[in-house]
Amino acid sequence: MTAPAILVAVLAGGGSTRLGRDKALLPWRGGTLLAHVCAAAHGAGLPVMVVGRGAPDVPDDVRVLADESPGEGPLAALVTALGAHDGAVLLLACDLPRLDAAAVRWLAAMPSGVNGVVLEVAGRLQTCCALYQPSCLPLARACLARGRRSLHALLDAGGFARVGCPEGMAGRFGDVDTQAEWEGLAGQ
Repeated sequence: MTAPAILVAVLAGGGSTRLGRDKALLPWRGGTLLAHVCAAAHGAGLPVMVVGRGAPDVPDDVRVLADESPGEGPLAALVTALGAHDGAVLLLACDLPRLDAAAVRWLAAMPSGVNGVVLEVAGRLQTCCALYQPSCLPLARACLARGRRSLHALLDAGGFARVGCPEGMAGRFGDVDTQAEWEGLAGQ
């Protein structure tokens, strides 16, 4: 019996409060930012699920799953994704404009700890560019039950490997949090 494939879960349920508008629906390269991230995952040959809400240009073969606990943050969305899949979940934010299939393939192939592996870029853990194993689901649920809603709280529970980003690839994992960052992408 073969292990279930890695599922890419793209987070599209946040409030985008720092940017002031829905990041998933930002126009990017003829579509939306959400569709771009889904296409990068598809290009890597992986099944894709969106947790939160979809967009009009998300492909029909991408399952959109409502977040079981809307408004509770990315940890709750991870619990939704892990609960819907038997294997590992590669969690990606919907606001990664430079993400491509090669970067997704690299992330999916990272050596994992017992509970998963998280990418570290310039000294910062990228919790929404990480591979989470099914074994971390009980820990994630326990964090939520204690009112700890961040993915960092889950990482504190232990069993996660941390992998540095190869030179030249770090830019592919840059996200968009502010209007200035979004405007800085103009023309790319």
